[in-house]
Amino acid sequence: MDLQYVITDGTKYVSKDKSRNITLVSNPDNAEKYEYDKALNVLNNNMNAIERENYVVVVYEPKQHKMKNKLSVVRTLPAAPMKNNLIGNKIEFDWNKIIVEFGNLIDNIYIYKEQQLAAQQYVDWELSDINHFIQEHAPAAHIRSKVYTEQMGKRKERELIKSNIRYANIVIECIDQGSGLTEIKNRLKGAEPKPYKGRTELYNKLLQMIG
Repeated sequence: MDLQYVITDGTKYVSKDKSRNITLVSNPDNAEKYEYDKALNVLNNNMNAIERENYVVVVYEPKQHKMKNKLSVVRTLPAAPMKNNLIGNKIEFDWNKIIVEFGNLIDNIYIYKEQQLAAQQYVDWELSDINHFIQEHAPAAHIRSKVYTEQMGKRKERELIKSNIRYANIVIECIDQGSGLTEIKNRLKGAEPKPYKGRTELYNKLLQMIG
């Protein structure tokens, strides 16, 4: 099932009244649900500049599910004290803002993964076009050199996209499992690309060609 998106400032959600005019509700279940591009269009073109400053597009999560999610947090906290007895530079946090931003970060990771999957599919199409061009047109050597350069660029682009998807999957899995930050950091470090070692004798022969 495709993800649905809502427009929110963290406490209020964009909805539509019976006349299809924009209104605000506090329950995400009653909010207007959109595809991502449509939600972005509504935010940019159907809301005034002041509202756009405070509202963002996030993944729709039913209210009941939010209550059960281990990473769900209360959106309103008492204001942080302005004075303390700590030695050194005084550090202050706007906790309400941090909570909203943290929730938005998690939502954006899901959106980012979708975008990267779409980008991978498009690069795969480009690589397929290159392969078919080589097979069907047998270009001259100087053309093949240019095509090879283009092909290598697309392969590097695909490798980067795959790496981004791998990292996003780790974070999403850790969120679902309620993992701590230390485990998330360790798993992300463990997912860093390893040097390719080759799977057959052909790889060793190819390496011998370059000395």
